[in-house]
Amino acid sequence: MKLITRSLIGATALFGIYTAGTLTSGYIKTKNYEPDFEAAWEDAENLPSEAAFGQGPALVSLAGLFGGMVLSSAVFLSVYDKITLEKV
Repeated sequence: MKLITRSLIGATALFGIYTAGTLTSGYIKTKNYEPDFEAAWEDAENLPSEAAFGQGPALVSLAGLFGGMVLSSAVFLSVYDKITLEKV
């Protein structure tokens, strides 16, 4: 039970760091974006003639990401516990 709790805490911390990094990166890219309308107008023939509507449910992607972080945290913590117990 202790391993599960620690892995959930670790996964939550990793997920928070990942989310903050993604948001920060998007904010910086948005603030520094300067569109080049003239170059886009000259290349108008290459516009796609198809439309795509989304990839899939976002909650499924987030659940998969968080689940992977929980599993990797559990593996990391169990290996760490084994290594520290061998040193004692």
